[in-house]
Amino acid sequence: MIDEKYFYISENNSLNNLVNEIKKSPIIGIDTEFSRSETYFPVLSIIQVAVKIDQQKKIFIIDCMEGLDLSGFLALIADDKIIKILHSCLQDLQIFFLKLPLKPQSIIDTQILANFCDYGTNVGYGNLVEKIFGVVIDKKLQRSDWCRRPLSEKQLQYASLDVVFLHEIYEKLQKILQEKQRSEFYDEEIERFIDKALYGNKDNLIRNFSLRKKNQQFVAILKKLLLWREDQARIYDIPRQHFLRDEELEELAQSREISSQIITKIDEVSLRNLKEILNEENIDEASIGDDYHDVLFLSSAQKIIFLEAKKIITKIAFEEKIAEQFLLNNHDLKKIILSQENLEFILLKIAGKWRFNLLYQELAKLLNHK
Repeated sequence: MIDEKYFYISENNSLNNLVNEIKKSPIIGIDTEFSRSETYFPVLSIIQVAVKIDQQKKIFIIDCMEGLDLSGFLALIADDKIIKILHSCLQDLQIFFLKLPLKPQSIIDTQILANFCDYGTNVGYGNLVEKIFGVVIDKKLQRSDWCRRPLSEKQLQYASLDVVFLHEIYEKLQKILQEKQRSEFYDEEIERFIDKALYGNKDNLIRNFSLRKKNQQFVAILKKLLLWREDQARIYDIPRQHFLRDEELEELAQSREISSQIITKIDEVSLRNLKEILNEENIDEASIGDDYHDVLFLSSAQKIIFLEAKKIITKIAFEEKIAEQFLLNNHDLKKIILSQENLEFILLKIAGKWRFNLLYQELAKLLNHK
């Protein structure tokens, strides 16, 4: 199954020929290698593509740093007639969408598929290959410098391996999915996943911070600082931590004073915007969000409900052979318990239809009883 041969594409004619070949193939495997250690936006290095041509699998490596016109290839990502198989495709889809803002269609993420097929939560590509085929993939080159040219032969061989198994993984998992009658589960999950990947809520930025014992004013200011930093990092195309570290943002939210060290890092317009945030006196309740309430206002009674609900989720996850955290994570469970909306509405909104169908009846008994 491992074919170490690959075709290296560094000029447009070859890329156009590949695009034409792909249009004849209903299913392709895709992966990318990129760097964002020094930039906010990822620098795309290569795209690996596995295509079956005349019943023979061929691997292509597209060098994206050769000034190629990628528009024809990127349009394929939005072509619903061609199935694209990727593994853990969040950043891949974000990169493609950044370069050509068309919504991806007919996407197969083998990591999400595996969640429905009793392979654990968010299993890595190497682990999945080992579990299914007994082949160990050396991941040492995963964090190598993909922007330096020329790429080494070892890098290119490694990159090839990241797509060579995708067709076979998809075929195996698709069979299991159909046997378990969970195809609709996957279809719904990937649609929600793509929407979050492309149009995700910036409120998730605060998840890296501990909000315990923090007051509402701190949380409101911190969230505004996080959005401000995100905009600045995007404007200057530098990693957010290079612009201002998390520790510096926390100190700003706590003290509301701008140190001389921070002043030297930012321009006059950014400084003026920062001062406006820190000088705000009125707290907008909507700007606080659920993150604050999740950690501070789970009452003693609600904590009991939470633990009982966790038992229900554990039981259903075991029966369905779906990882507990994939079925419903703690954060979403807290939001459901704390919500003032009726259970049917909030569970559908947060968890989606397939989770609703598995969880609603048992959770309704618990919450209505309490």
